[in-house]
Amino acid sequence: ALELGIGEIRHADKKIGILITDGDWTYGGDPTRAARLFDSLHVIGCQEPLIYEDTYDEFTYYQRRKSYHGIKIASLAKEGRGRFSWVESTDDVPGAISRCLTATA
Repeated sequence: ALELGIGEIRHADKKIGILITDGDWTYGGDPTRAARLFDSLHVIGCQEPLIYEDTYDEFTYYQRRKSYHGIKIASLAKEGRGRFSWVESTDDVPGAISRCLTATA
């Protein structure tokens, strides 16, 4: 996805991107190299579309995944010289995008 994104803006004066991801690098391997091609790559982390029961085991599993993927996603934003945000629901996405755009102004 990042290679496609940087290709779309290759002629732009400033290469700024916003990636929304659950942190699973499921296609194309580690995106760190591509993140470095942006002047600023902001990354918004979100939970995977997982519906879990409100039990201790499911909650613990979710918290561990969030912690692990949050670290990966934050690192990707750092490599891309951008801002990192975590959202809990789609309702939080507009605010996260606004914070990213404010950071590049």
